[in-house]
Amino acid sequence: MAAHHQIMALHENKTNWKVIVRVTTIWTAVSEDGDALRQNLILLDSWNTRIHATITPEIWSQFSDFVNEGTFYTIRNFSVAPANGNYRPTLIMSVELPDVSIPRYKFDIRPLGDLLEYSVVHNSLSQNQFSTDVIGVVEDLAPVQLLPSNLGEVQLVRFTICDGRNLIRVRLSGWLFPDLATFYERFGGSPMIVILASIKINMFKGYSIVYGLPCTRIHINLDCPEVFQIMQRLAVEGYQGFCLHS
Repeated sequence: MAAHHQIMALHENKTNWKVIVRVTTIWTAVSEDGDALRQNLILLDSWNTRIHATITPEIWSQFSDFVNEGTFYTIRNFSVAPANGNYRPTLIMSVELPDVSIPRYKFDIRPLGDLLEYSVVHNSLSQNQFSTDVIGVVEDLAPVQLLPSNLGEVQLVRFTICDGRNLIRVRLSGWLFPDLATFYERFGGSPMIVILASIKINMFKGYSIVYGLPCTRIHINLDCPEVFQIMQRLAVEGYQGFCLHS
C-alpha cells in the first residue's frame, strides 16, 4: 500500500496529503433559510486522532452518493488551514479492507459532575460552539413535546441521565434519534445507557442542561468499553431507578 499520512502530522504548508480514515459523523450546516452552506465530516485515523473537515455543496455533490458514516476512505489533495474559502480538488476513494486498524467510534467522555464547571468556563469565554460527550443511564423520560419553530412543528424529547452519582437534564430534538419510537419502547426494561456524542452544555437557572447540535449522535447500549465500564460500576454500587413522567 502506498504511504499515507496520519492526521496528527497534517499542517498548512502542503496540500498533497493522503490519509486513510473512517468517517464517524456527517452533518450539513444550513442557513436560516434552510439552504446548505457546507458539509461537515469528522474523520478518525488509526492513531485514534480526529479532525473536522468541511466541503462546499458543489464539491460534496460528487461524493454524497458513496460517503457514509462508519466507512473507510482514502482522501487525497486537501488543505489544512483555518477557514479561508480556498478548496482543492480533493479525491475520496472508498477502502474495503484497509491495512490499518481504525475504531468505529471515539469518545471524549466528560464526567457529569464536571459539567457545571465546564459550562460556566466556556460560557464566560463566549465559546458557544464547543461540544463534548457524556454517558449515563436514561431516567425521567417525559412524553414527546411538540413545539412550533420557523421550520414547522418539532419534537422535543426530555429526560435526565445519571451516572450513579450525578444527574443532568437533557433536551434533544426528536429528529436526532435514529428511532424515537424504539427509544421509548426500550425505556423501563434493563438499564438503557446512552452516549450523547457532540452535545452542547448550557446554563439555565443554575443548572447544566444538555442540548443537541446538528452533529450530535445518540448511541444506546453501544458495545464499547465506555458502556461496559459504567455498567460494571453501577452493578457493583447497586444502582436502581427508572421513572416515566405522565
